[in-house]
Amino acid sequence: MKKTTILSLLMLLSPGISLAGDNEYKDLISKLPADTVSGYSGTLQDSTVYFHGIYSSQEEKEFLAKQTVLALSSAQEFKTEKTSTCYRNEYDLHIYYIPSSIINDRATMSFLSWHKWSNKSIYGAFDSTTSPEGTVTVFISSSHSKEDIRLTIYHEIYHYWQFKNCIELNEPDAYLFEKSHNH
Repeated sequence: MKKTTILSLLMLLSPGISLAGDNEYKDLISKLPADTVSGYSGTLQDSTVYFHGIYSSQEEKEFLAKQTVLALSSAQEFKTEKTSTCYRNEYDLHIYYIPSSIINDRATMSFLSWHKWSNKSIYGAFDSTTSPEGTVTVFISSSHSKEDIRLTIYHEIYHYWQFKNCIELNEPDAYLFEKSHNH
C-alpha cells in the first residue's frame, strides 16, 4: 500500500451511524456512550471501515486506525497455502475498541461463540455470523498494553482478510500472521 493511501485515510466523524438489524448487538450498544456508536470512518483498500471506541486520546484513536491500515496491507502480502478466487467486497467492517470488562462480559457479548476460547477471557474477536446484515465486526479490547492491542489488531484483521477472500477462518494462520508482526 502506498504511503499516500495511508496518509489520505479519511478519518471523518460520521454522526448517526447505526447498525441495521443489530438485535444481537443491542446489549453491547446500550453499554457504550452515545457518541461511541458513531465514530471515525474511512475507506481502506476497498473496505468501508467504521471505528467505534472509547478512546482516552486522539493519539489512541489514530494508533488504532494506523495499525488497522498496516494490518490490512500486510494481510494482502502474507503468503499462506490457502487460496481462493472468491472475494467479498460487499461487507462494511466495524471495529469496536472497548474495555475488557465489556468484551469479556458474557451477557453483553452473548452472540460470540465462547466455547471456541474454552470460555476464557479474550483480547479480541471477529464476528461474521451475527453481525448485522452487510457488515462484519472486529472487537478489540482497549484494556491491554499498546503492543498487545497492536498484535490483537493484526490477528483479528487477518480473520477479516480470510473472510473477504472466502478462506475458512483458522487460528493457526491468524497466529502465524500475528507472530510475524511481533517486534
